[in-house]
Amino acid sequence: MRKVSVFFAVVFFVSSFAFSQNAYVDKVNKFCSELNQKISAEGDYRNYVMIHTVNYESNVRAIGKQNTVVSFYYTQPGDSVKEENGIAEFIDIYKPPIKITIEYNIAASQKVLIEYYPDENGKLIYFHYSTKGEYTNGEEFFYFKDGKPVKIKYIATDEGKEVLEKYKTLDKETGFAKEELKKCDSILKKFGEYNKFFDNMVKIEKMDK
Repeated sequence: MRKVSVFFAVVFFVSSFAFSQNAYVDKVNKFCSELNQKISAEGDYRNYVMIHTVNYESNVRAIGKQNTVVSFYYTQPGDSVKEENGIAEFIDIYKPPIKITIEYNIAASQKVLIEYYPDENGKLIYFHYSTKGEYTNGEEFFYFKDGKPVKIKYIATDEGKEVLEKYKTLDKETGFAKEELKKCDSILKKFGEYNKFFDNMVKIEKMDK
């Protein structure tokens, strides 16, 4: 009888955990979807969102000309007033970006899009990677909570196309492998570096004004 009770307790715990994880993933998907709709739509919210963009053009060995575009979406900054010698100066107060995107090409036939989505407190909750072209087609989805991965998913998006390499597939909510955790750490680190870069960008904007 005791073994049966323990068995059902374990089943209940696992089921509750899975439900909680799925509910969190659904919540993140909804948050990101609504954010993108607001950014894309015309109106008050879109007027409230600004974009700082950096364009890189480089010549990469074995690729040729590579174009990279990094975009930081952020809300209209607030300001504070600093007064010196009777002259008032308004200083912008920026919040962290609400979305960061990176787009680049691998030769002319392969495109990559990367998206970082933080929550309202600036913590990364969702990372999306997409690659499309003649070489391979696939997407990667990483969900984070409090700096830890809660779901990792890879899908192939060939849709019947002939490609040189089939994209790998994966769907995990627990039991992440060492290399998967290492990639999560890399994603979080790069997200932090992008935020630092954004802080410097807003300073550069004002330098010669």
